[in-house]
Amino acid sequence: MESTLKKSVASIYESINDADKYFYESIYSHDEEGYSIGASEYYLKHAFVELLMILDHKGFEKTHSEVSELFVKAKNGKGGITKMEMGPHDPYLAWSGVIRPYVASLANIYNIEADEASIPTALIEVIRHSAYSINDKSIFVESPKNEREMHNRIEGIIRCIYPDMIHEPSLAKQIKNFKPDTGIPSIKTLIEYKFITNKTEAKRVADEILADTRGYKSKEWNKILFVVYETSRIKHEKEWKQLIRECGAYPSTEIIVLSGEPAKKKKTPNKANSAAAKKPRRTGVRS
Repeated sequence: MESTLKKSVASIYESINDADKYFYESIYSHDEEGYSIGASEYYLKHAFVELLMILDHKGFEKTHSEVSELFVKAKNGKGGITKMEMGPHDPYLAWSGVIRPYVASLANIYNIEADEASIPTALIEVIRHSAYSINDKSIFVESPKNEREMHNRIEGIIRCIYPDMIHEPSLAKQIKNFKPDTGIPSIKTLIEYKFITNKTEAKRVADEILADTRGYKSKEWNKILFVVYETSRIKHEKEWKQLIRECGAYPSTEIIVLSGEPAKKKKTPNKANSAAAKKPRRTGVRS
């Protein structure tokens, strides 16, 4: 029975993550036929139904009634189950954030490591897409100037999807030189941000990552996500991923790279235009 419950809870998490993933695809890609938003709706409905079935089976009558009312409200309310709300910088799938704490609570009651295999795709996708918002000149005067600014801007977006997010959580088991920037208890994930402007800093950050990940494992936190922000393209993400593999990090360790503003290309004058510019202009009126 415990194995079946664990699979069910893991399945709900997977459905919520898929709903978030397709929602962001509908926002940031050309979804003219509505496939992505339709898929998001399908997976979120599936998550609600499966959660209700578990609550009913386990006899949580009050919680079942509460979630059932939320499901009706989600389907019939303005915007439907894929209702979009605006966070500090980015839109997010509102009902995904509402249902996630219920699933996390159910997992905690039965001591289920429901989302232990890997960092949810939804979290990775939302952080990848955050690069557009944290560099948006209509929101901020300029791009992040340091790690602290980058950290705070991204957290504002993450909190919309994971309401249980903790700023700079404390660790029961401290790692040398590792003080996590963000923690998300419901998915047992820590996030560490790195800000680099040149190759020398990239080498320093690589050494920091090696130190941070060496031998780390915790009951409270079993996944680490490193987010590297480059002010210009310095090191390919594949190289960073290779570093993670080589350092013998805990399997559920991931790294993604965000790029700042691309370097402005110098305009090279067109040869034809240059020649025309050098040629003396005729004056006077043609007869």
